[in-house]
Amino acid sequence: WIGSIYSKNRITKDWLSTVTLSQAEHRREYNTENGAWGDYHSSMKTETSMLQWNNSVALSADWMMTAGLDAAAEKVRNDNESHKRDHNVQANVRYDHVDDAGSDTTGYLGYGYDLTPEWKLLASVSTSFLAPNLYQQYDPYSGNEHLESEHSTNYEAGIQYARGKDLIRLSVFEWH
Repeated sequence: WIGSIYSKNRITKDWLSTVTLSQAEHRREYNTENGAWGDYHSSMKTETSMLQWNNSVALSADWMMTAGLDAAAEKVRNDNESHKRDHNVQANVRYDHVDDAGSDTTGYLGYGYDLTPEWKLLASVSTSFLAPNLYQQYDPYSGNEHLESEHSTNYEAGIQYARGKDLIRLSVFEWH
């Protein structure tokens, strides 16, 4: 069986946003009698869950911007064992504007891949923007009104072990 539910919303006259939640399940039964290896009976069940967020924004009469996110989890079970696969993704975008210190669009994109229920590979890339605060700019004794905003980029990769209350993570990173 397959099922889904969605919500389609016009946020503004130019922006259409759709959120869809879906579930699919597939069952198989295997039965043989008097086959080459004798009688055989087995069953298998697969499940897929998905969350999707799609956005369409009309930028002009000729230009359309489309952006979205998908998250999925898969499971399979048979008579003797089960396996699962999760795709762990995080994406963030942010725009900052500080009147006399500039502006920037920053973001974060991270991904985690489950090797086993306990072990996970991790990777991310991010950018940041930090404007000087008013004290740093205008303190009468140590301020500098010409301070510029800081911009940085970070790359990170690692492996994580988690079981019960235990969590161990080893990461390498580079920061500019």
